[in-house]
Parts: sequence; structure tokens; C-alpha cells
Amino acid sequence: MDVLIKFENKTMSGYALRFIRTTKYHDAVDCVLLEYKKGIPNEITAPITIRNFKGSYTFNLEVTDNQLIFKSSELNSEILLKTIINPTN
Repeated sequence: MDVLIKFENKTMSGYALRFIRTTKYHDAVDCVLLEYKKGIPNEITAPITIRNFKGSYTFNLEVTDNQLIFKSSELNSEILLKTIINPTN
């Protein structure tokens, strides 16, 4: 599942957070930040695994200045993916 942000439908370009089912742990997913260019996604961070993806789950995906930031909490620790982007594209 992709969560789009700063995405332009006409050009099919922008950014996304992708959740990918994994068999690493029970009820776990991998998360990775993507950049779409003309409809083609490219990973712009290494994937991280979230293990408490069962039941209700909240996360924060934001663009601050020129950074795309994904934050989540898991078992008293913070999960973070962050990368530099060009948000005007």
C-alpha cells in the first residue's frame, strides 16, 4: 500500500510511503520512502521493518522544508525514515 504525499496526478510524480507485507515477523511490514517519476516508483530510503502493525496503528508522514519524514512508535522506541527531497517537483 502506498500513501502519497506531494503527488501530482497529471505527471504521476511525487513521493510516497510504501507498506510491504513481510514474513520476517508475524504481522510485520516493511516501510520504505519512494519517489515517483512519471508513474515509476524508486526507493529513496532503505526499508525498515515495523513489527507491531496489528490492530490500530498510527504514523506521521510529513514534508518539512526539504525533508520527507516518516515517524512511528514501536515498543517504546521511535521508528524514523528521513530523506532530502525536492518538494516543488
